Amino acid sequence: MDNKRIVEKYLHYLEHNLGRSIKTIAIYENNLKALSVFINQNNKLLIQANRLLLEEFVGIHAHKSGIAISSRKTRVASVRGFYQWMQDNELIVDNPAKFIKYPKVAGSLPLPIEIKYAEKLLNSIDLSTFSGVRDAAIIALFLGTGMRLSGVSNLNESNFIWSGSGLNSRLFIRVEEKGKKERVIPVPDTARLYLQAYLGHEELEEVNRRLPNGDQVIFISLRGRRIPEHEYYGEKRRLS
Repeated sequence: MDNKRIVEKYLHYLEHNLGRSIKTIAIYENNLKALSVFINQNNKLLIQANRLLLEEFVGIHAHKSGIAISSRKTRVASVRGFYQWMQDNELIVDNPAKFIKYPKVAGSLPLPIEIKYAEKLLNSIDLSTFSGVRDAAIIALFLGTGMRLSGVSNLNESNFIWSGSGLNSRLFIRVEEKGKKERVIPVPDTARLYLQAYLGHEELEEVNRRLPNGDQVIFISLRGRRIPEHEYYGEKRRLS
């Protein structure tokens, strides 16, 4: 059976036996047609392909053809499914695609927010409320330092290193990251000013956020409906 006939029978199987969508069948068809051309260039039929040839097709050949890694996953799926079908239908004895692995797709790098959008975000917060001042301090800290969510949530006063006073005041934050590695992060002036507004707020002064070791939680929650009032202090006031 020639290459074209085998591919046609497989696509018929996908449509009528597995109920695959027209879009999926079209993708498989394109991949298998490309495979057929590649195999022919190596003077072989599809039923004669070995693992090395198939790995080259989904790897180096796909790369040279400008196919993105995310698209190579469907190419691998097409090849694996096709050869498994051929083995199930006794067109081949062994499945050469059985151990072909899917490519690992790296996560995309996060893009930094543009200054104009950062300013718009901060300006949208209602600073006439205590919760607004707190939220602005949190967001400014995120934007200015790139700290992780858990790092901001776990901040205590002992993490803050203040230097100078008045207009010359500067703030650094000592954080512990993965692997228990410690680093000191400089806090930009804008974030420092929001933090000072929050830490000096009269409503914060009324909150008991003291820990057993004498340290104090930085960012507090404002509602503790699941926590009895007499227990709503210290660590249990921390914003999760």
